[in-house]
Amino acid sequence: MALTKQLGLFWGENALYFSENSESDNKMFSIPLKKKVAAGNLIQIQDESLEDNRILITDIQKAFKEHKVSSSTVNLSLPTKDIIFRSFSIPWMPPNEMRQVVEFEAAKYLPFSLTDLAFAFHPVVITHNNTKRIRIIFVAIKKSVLEKYKYILTESLLNVDLIEPAPVGLLRTLNFKKHLSPKDQFAIVEKEGTLGKITIIDDGIPQFVRDFNLRISASDQEEISSEVLITRLVNEIQVSLDYFNRIGNPKEISQILFLTTSDSEEISNELSKNLEMKVAHIYSSSVLAPEFKDIGFLNAFGIALNKDVAVEASFDLSNRKRQALEFNLKTLLKQMDIRALIPLVGTCLGLIIASPILSNTLIKMAANKSQTLKEKLGIYESMDEALMTEKTKGFQDKLDGLKNIPVQSDVSFFLTAIPSLLPKTGWLTTFNIKYSEKAAPLSANDPSAKKRNAVAIDLAGYVYSPNPTEQFRLINKFANDLKENKDFSKYFEKIDLQGMQAQKLGKYDVTQFTITCK
Repeated sequence: MALTKQLGLFWGENALYFSENSESDNKMFSIPLKKKVAAGNLIQIQDESLEDNRILITDIQKAFKEHKVSSSTVNLSLPTKDIIFRSFSIPWMPPNEMRQVVEFEAAKYLPFSLTDLAFAFHPVVITHNNTKRIRIIFVAIKKSVLEKYKYILTESLLNVDLIEPAPVGLLRTLNFKKHLSPKDQFAIVEKEGTLGKITIIDDGIPQFVRDFNLRISASDQEEISSEVLITRLVNEIQVSLDYFNRIGNPKEISQILFLTTSDSEEISNELSKNLEMKVAHIYSSSVLAPEFKDIGFLNAFGIALNKDVAVEASFDLSNRKRQALEFNLKTLLKQMDIRALIPLVGTCLGLIIASPILSNTLIKMAANKSQTLKEKLGIYESMDEALMTEKTKGFQDKLDGLKNIPVQSDVSFFLTAIPSLLPKTGWLTTFNIKYSEKAAPLSANDPSAKKRNAVAIDLAGYVYSPNPTEQFRLINKFANDLKENKDFSKYFEKIDLQGMQAQKLGKYDVTQFTITCK
């Protein structure tokens, strides 16, 4: 399967995990974290005096150059310790009426105001006592916490696009690598060192997530024996399953996928015995490659698959746009009442019976239309069809050419504006201006503005600075200046920095860039 070029990042407990997926080459690497910038410990991250933050930003830029990462947009996978997962049901209603009800109900289950949260939710149809209801899977994160993550990445010259909880990316990876079939209800139990997590999946949607520590306390540093480890795992899993069943989930968990960073077949067998259910063991190094055994790599790889592997619900927390709400089609089919099909079957039978009558009527209509057309053609009725088509096409091409002649051009403005915004140590190798056939007004607020042909510009070039890190900053500033220039931005809806790549011209280190304006 060809992979779309995407950059994924999982912000782990002790490291940042990056995965740049592409059709030709997958680049994966990690950057160790200090405790002040580790997941769940992002305290006063926007205080620029924190030396750890500046070191991390420098480390990210160095790693990108070392691994030759060209992507400037990153998809962020967040640790579940910072995510709020809630599940509740509401009465059946049309999707366009749902958001207001969800926000009202969610406020009952949250310790924070909704205005302080970035959130997403997914509706699933359920039936209880022959009554259809909607189960809402609600996911949120405090905006203040989210901004702390984004701050580091923005300062590292990265644009943050998709933001979602780690379990969604993990599901993509396991599905892509054919380690699961998300048809049934099951639980993924992750064990990495003394940290654990359980995620309950139903119809491909994470319905419940819980992190736990296998140590009694944070200060407990003693080695955990195999017997104690199994006991604690069983207890934590049982507590989670019991709670999940108590909040109104009628289906039983069919199996557990036990994902570990070490060989734990013995633990898997003991879990299966104690929990009395099927436990399938997945060794993390067998999913991607032996050198990428940390589960953080699986999360980063998964979020970078967001355009290649579909999931039932992505829970995008970026708030970049509100997607239209849709019900889970598989669930709708399960809940469909067969009696509702009776009117449809009756309609189909009626059409079958009436089809001969309709056919005769249509034949008569076609004959009348043919006769009318012959009368209109007159002396041209006998003209060869190929010749007629050729002449018609010739006239149409000439007419289209006249219609599409630009009556005015903005080239002189672009030739003046763009060089004035270009960094002094930068130069362009591509300056491609294209006019489309679709006319569009220059400014909706300017009544005197005439309609002009819609314009698109492709820019490519290089920037040089003795400090390679400064080259990335200059390119980002150039792109932002184009977006913020009031006169320039009137022409375009979208100005995108497509990519940056460090290169060598002779003995000089330069950075190549590509920008599109549409």
